Amino acid sequence: MSFRARLTIFFVLIVIVPMAAIGILMFRLIDDSEQGKADARVTALAAAAGTLYESEAASARTDAGTLGRAIGSRRGKALSTGFAALAMQAGLARATLSDGSRTLVDVGGRSAIAPGLAILRNPAGGRVMTMTVSELTASQYARELPPDLGVVVRQGPKVLTATLPVANPASLPRSGSITLDGKGYRAVSQTFTGFGGAAVTVTVMSALSATVSSPGGSRALASLLIIAFLVLALGFSLLASRALQGRLTGFLEAARRLGSGDFSAPIRVEGNDEFAALGAEFNSMSSELSRRLDELSRERGRLSEAIRRTGRTFASSLDRPALLELVLKTAVDAVQGSGGRISSGQTITNRSPTRAVRGPWPVSKTSCAMRSEPCC
Repeated sequence: MSFRARLTIFFVLIVIVPMAAIGILMFRLIDDSEQGKADARVTALAAAAGTLYESEAASARTDAGTLGRAIGSRRGKALSTGFAALAMQAGLARATLSDGSRTLVDVGGRSAIAPGLAILRNPAGGRVMTMTVSELTASQYARELPPDLGVVVRQGPKVLTATLPVANPASLPRSGSITLDGKGYRAVSQTFTGFGGAAVTVTVMSALSATVSSPGGSRALASLLIIAFLVLALGFSLLASRALQGRLTGFLEAARRLGSGDFSAPIRVEGNDEFAALGAEFNSMSSELSRRLDELSRERGRLSEAIRRTGRTFASSLDRPALLELVLKTAVDAVQGSGGRISSGQTITNRSPTRAVRGPWPVSKTSCAMRSEPCC
């Protein structure tokens, strides 16, 4: 695997993968934040709707008590006629008068909600009757809530009023998300007491877009930040990759020149980092190797010269002066001297003159003298 491929894998592992994970986490947090805002808004609106319902029910109880005092001790048909007339005069949305489980009077619309109860006791007959009145219809109740809020009021399966088109009101969740006409809502349902003890379910729905000032703005900003960071990281990685490749290419070319025997171009050392220290050590190694090769070349030259001298001696049929000259040069090379002298002689009885063979080097203070006889 090439260095570029390894660097690419390293970049992906330490930059791309963590940034992808951070991006997913950021989008998840944005979604949770928007959903939390929507939940907080719909919860507050549901609390307001519940407060309004209870307030209207309390007001209706007051009206029921007033209506009971106005009827007084009426009985029979006068009671029924008077109750209906007083309910109409009071502008009540609905009013019922019941004697136990039997309803005596029921006036007003069937969509009235938030009823209030009052007990009517007739001292003359000892009868106990219940009056249930309401000042508010379901549509009036929906209009008193914020206009951007979706409201569905139903009593059992029957829908009393709805500000949004809901195909199946029974499918509305107690608390959760719904989609109507392609638009998302958060819904909260509450149950209250209606006429005859029947349950009245009020569902309030808040649009998710109402909690976002700029739809998709947070996601767009997060995406822009992630892309900018990735571009910045990619730029720095490319610069670092080119710098590292340049340094490694320089070392590779220098190693190739060194392998071919060219020591004339050392590596350029820049900075004070590890590459600079490595370059300095590489140049030092190159200089030392060049010096050792020069020494080896000189030793090789001396050896070649000794071999040539040996060949010339054998070529001269073992001529004694030539052999002595070879011995002298070999001795001088062995001790790395600058010059030498060798002489040979015979005994006195021979009375032959002494012959001397001198080398071609000048005689120095450290010259070596050699004889065929032991010298003292």
